[in-house]
Amino acid sequence: FLSFRLKNQIARMTGLHVLSAVVLVVVSLPALEGAVERPNDTPGKEFVIGFMDNKLLNKNSEPVDLELFIATESSVPATVTITTPLFNSSFSRTVIVSQREVTTVQLPSDLRNKDTSKSNKGIHIVSDEEVTVFAVNKLGKSTDAYICIPVDTLGKEYYALTYIRDAQLLVVGAEDDTEVNITFPDNSRVPNAADIKVQYGGQVFRNGDMLSLTLNKWETFHAIQMSKKADFTGAH
Repeated sequence: FLSFRLKNQIARMTGLHVLSAVVLVVVSLPALEGAVERPNDTPGKEFVIGFMDNKLLNKNSEPVDLELFIATESSVPATVTITTPLFNSSFSRTVIVSQREVTTVQLPSDLRNKDTSKSNKGIHIVSDEEVTVFAVNKLGKSTDAYICIPVDTLGKEYYALTYIRDAQLLVVGAEDDTEVNITFPDNSRVPNAADIKVQYGGQVFRNGDMLSLTLNKWETFHAIQMSKKADFTGAH
């Protein structure tokens, strides 16, 4: 299993990819005694998200912009602003979302995270009313889609499930000085999966190894293993 134990809260990304996918499942931590626990729902006023890589199957296809689909149940129209604070501080999109209507926002395709690397591709979404946000990452013959999780329902422990081919995972920092520990699965126990081999920071991480790093707010860490039998599925 692949685990994330984080010092601070981090944003998470869930994705379903034709060739590669990662699903990070939040494990709810016990509520503090006497505290009022907020339901783990998907509408919210702040989101920190990112996009994984997308393998281009159709070589004749041109790069396609990333998309957000935003909706609200609020009777008051929501003003939603999308920025990329570290990647391009001048980028900003503001839209008005009306009740029970879906508003589409296009984002630059170069916000996709590539290779196994740390970068500045976190996306910040802020609204003055609660909204639900869907993210779509598509190219020729390959489409991802996921529902974004608001900051106020994030946790500190995550489980990953990935498709067995070109496995990927993405972690996005929602707070500064977020310590991330990723323990890769022991794929020697999985008959159809390739052994883990992830290169980062001058090291090679293999079955059962832990990769540790620190993320600041809006920084991203993307890991990928290009193999027909690559699998990051697992958790601790």
